Amino acid sequence: MAYFTKTIDCEIPGSRQHVAAFAAGDLLFDWTGFEIPKGGAKLVGATALIRGKGDTTATNNVFPFSLIFGRVGVTIGAANAIAFITEKITKDIYGSLEMEAEDFMGTATSNACLSVATTGGNKASSIVLTGDPLTPTSDTVGYDKFYVAGVAQGAFDFRTLNRINDANIATVSPGTTLVSDGTGMDIREFIMVGDELVADDDAAIGTVATLTSGTSTELTENIATGVLVHQDFIYVKHPITLQLHFEK
Repeated sequence: MAYFTKTIDCEIPGSRQHVAAFAAGDLLFDWTGFEIPKGGAKLVGATALIRGKGDTTATNNVFPFSLIFGRVGVTIGAANAIAFITEKITKDIYGSLEMEAEDFMGTATSNACLSVATTGGNKASSIVLTGDPLTPTSDTVGYDKFYVAGVAQGAFDFRTLNRINDANIATVSPGTTLVSDGTGMDIREFIMVGDELVADDDAAIGTVATLTSGTSTELTENIATGVLVHQDFIYVKHPITLQLHFEK
């Protein structure tokens, strides 16, 4: 018997984070693919790392949600809208794992940047993911591909006050320095090194290299011109990270 953990970054488009808070039954994130070694594995638990709201107090997103596991990646809707309204896939779903409010670790402080929830132990999943040997699902030799999606069961809210503060950014690249204005918000309570940042219209901003102050971020590459404008809202492309714990 052996154990392994698979880490998955779950995308929520900036435009769907920006539109409104989520409601119970809304799609949190659409099918996201991941690979595990062939031969099948039992899901024994999951850990979720979830960003807070981008307000001045970094309000935490401590709400229950469902993880759904499937074998195909056909969309089940748009994030922040009712799940399964476009495609009602049932026969290709393996099962679900419920993340409850009590699964979250203590009371996250405003400077923690993340809320952390783990389910397992006496609530361990009985989901077994097994690929079809006659129908390969992955291009990677020795692996099978599966999908996970998330459905909100509470009022997740990723909306931010953090905006680009650079009147010339549409025509003149500021290099790797992104200056922002969060009207009192400290971006270090919302953004972490390694994050991919996008605007509220889903335009790519760049990847965070360092956080130099509460309003200044250094990116790994120069910011492109003609893509962003002054006062664009700034979002983390993957505000939820899953760590799926397997027994094999």
